[in-house]
Amino acid sequence: MEMRGYNPAGTRSCVQAIEILLRALGVADEELPATFEEQVGCVRRSWPAAPGGANAC
Repeated sequence: MEMRGYNPAGTRSCVQAIEILLRALGVADEELPATFEEQVGCVRRSWPAAPGGANAC
């Protein structure tokens, strides 16, 4: 997963980064939450070590 965190060409915004992370955790595009705050909650629920496991959005 390349997030361009250190790249002279530019970095990704927090919104872009969290969408990349959610996709890497297995969340389908059509299931991505609409707002950044909802996406953060989804990451917390989807993190593999979290109760409920991955894909729990």
